[in-house]
Amino acid sequence: GLGWMVTILMYGMWAIRLLTAEVPAPPMRPSMYVAVGPTAYTVTAILALGSSASKGLPDPFLGEPPQSAARTIHIVAIMAGTFLWLFAFWFFALTSVLVALGSKKLAPNYTWWSFIFPNAGLTLATIQMGKAYDSPTINYLCSVMTAALFAGWLFVSVSLLNAARKGQLG
Repeated sequence: GLGWMVTILMYGMWAIRLLTAEVPAPPMRPSMYVAVGPTAYTVTAILALGSSASKGLPDPFLGEPPQSAARTIHIVAIMAGTFLWLFAFWFFALTSVLVALGSKKLAPNYTWWSFIFPNAGLTLATIQMGKAYDSPTINYLCSVMTAALFAGWLFVSVSLLNAARKGQLG
């Protein structure tokens, strides 16, 4: 509800800043992944609600049997979730390209946690998409994303611990 409306405003500011100002400095680019999270978590919620609609609808619901209404809600949730998942993936892809272009200037800092937590939302959304489409290919992608997320978490943790040990975090 309100969180999604605030997110839409944030996306407008995010896009305007990318179009009118320079891309953030390489050390700050990982924080651009923050744009992935709200949309991805919304996909997870929409698909979960759509799949459980049959359990919570009264009989009749809007003049229809609950099974018919639940199936319609489930289909609309899958369509909306697919659109929003693609939207989240667009933010992920754009940020990944910009981070890769500035990767030589990256040094461990706290913005590196943005590699993990927003992308955990994208992984959870992809898991829900795999369930919604009952697709082995998407489920395989989910496994790859989960493994990459775990490896990324280990890498960020070790990098930040080493930087803190050397006094390089500010």
